[in-house]
Amino acid sequence: MRLIGLAVILAVSLALAPLAAEGQEPAKVARIGYLAAAMAANPHFPEAFRQGLRDLGYVESRNIVIEYRSAEGQLERLPDLAAELVGSGIIASLARPGGNVTGLSFLGPELVGKHLQLLKQAVPGVTRVAVLWHLGALGERTQRDMLKETEVAARALAVRLQLVEARGPGDFDRAFSEMTTARAGALTVLTSFMLFNERACRRPDGLLAGPS
Repeated sequence: MRLIGLAVILAVSLALAPLAAEGQEPAKVARIGYLAAAMAANPHFPEAFRQGLRDLGYVESRNIVIEYRSAEGQLERLPDLAAELVGSGIIASLARPGGNVTGLSFLGPELVGKHLQLLKQAVPGVTRVAVLWHLGALGERTQRDMLKETEVAARALAVRLQLVEARGPGDFDRAFSEMTTARAGALTVLTSFMLFNERACRRPDGLLAGPS
């Protein structure tokens, strides 16, 4: 399975902690593997995750241990880093992780069509959707597959697509101007670190943004 964009694997394994005192029952400590595509680019994500755990009563170094791995933007490193987590005993194997795996979040070509379906459900009358994409954001094959999945979903939903490329923040004004001129009724954004980090950029009035 290819892991694209921000990929986080959460795997929990219960292990015995040292005895606090003779005769006491050993406490169970959850071990969590946290695998990210670019942790340094989004340092607030791990902290938000830790805060969510604290809200549930799990505190790092007290009753949970978190193993962090980050590819730092080099997506080809993800399989090796995932293998490191498997080697540390958090799960038995990637193919058969067993009951220890509690969560998996990833973005890939398979989800692009679903995003378009959700956008169509939110705006049933939309007939033209702009697709903002960043050339070179992902591997050539992955990006080609994402565009193909978008086109297949668009045909099934009777929606016309307008592909608009942006190579950097300096292209946003031109890109949104093209969308407005073409009278796009909605916008969806393909996976890209650059586009994600610039998600607060302004949009033309009346253009509804779908999931990215």
